[in-house]
Amino acid sequence: MARLAPDDAIVFQACGDPSDGHFDELGRMRDELAALRTAGGKPYTLHALPWPRPILDGGRRLAASYANYLIINGAVLVPGLLVGQQIDPAPDFLLTPVGGGGLLAGCAVASKALLPATVVIGAEPAGADDAMRSFNSGQWQPQLAPDTIADGLRTALGQLNFQLIQQYVDDILSADDPAIIRATRLVWTRMKLVVEPSAAVGLAVVLNNPQRFAGKRVAIVFSGGNVDIDKLPW
Repeated sequence: MARLAPDDAIVFQACGDPSDGHFDELGRMRDELAALRTAGGKPYTLHALPWPRPILDGGRRLAASYANYLIINGAVLVPGLLVGQQIDPAPDFLLTPVGGGGLLAGCAVASKALLPATVVIGAEPAGADDAMRSFNSGQWQPQLAPDTIADGLRTALGQLNFQLIQQYVDDILSADDPAIIRATRLVWTRMKLVVEPSAAVGLAVVLNNPQRFAGKRVAIVFSGGNVDIDKLPW
């Protein structure tokens, strides 16, 4: 990577091909870098790599951020940790956020092998619900103008991941932005954890469906803590 840009640069891969339902977040990255400079950070420059993903030194390629077996395989660590910690009895439910679907797919595949009695549920913002629509229809659905505070989950569901989700995930539920904000605030104030709204979607889903989860052992994955503390939504 060092040969692609100077040392004072951040190398950024666009989310994907717009024709495949992906969204280029280059503008958002520029905003974040501007905020970093304002806070006294190093004046980085931003270099966007072209699509499709370039070949790096030695013939290596950049791995897609979610629609890639390397990402899916890495996610099996989550159920593995539950088993390694010898949680007994096993959780009745395992909820994980779903955007591109790599985390959910990996968790689901591993759960069915390691925790076969655990119900695996994807949690998605109602304003970016392509995974839920795809799951319920049985056909991959494109992401259409996502509008949610959970910006980390605005990406389109990867078609590779969707195949695994169809096979191994039990359900996908959604929560609207007010519920996501309440869940995020609850985690900040009660658990003292810095999580972004995307990470709190699983908790929002649980709080929205008390009749389904009351009295059950529920494991929720918090994934992501990228927040601007000057722009908290409460």
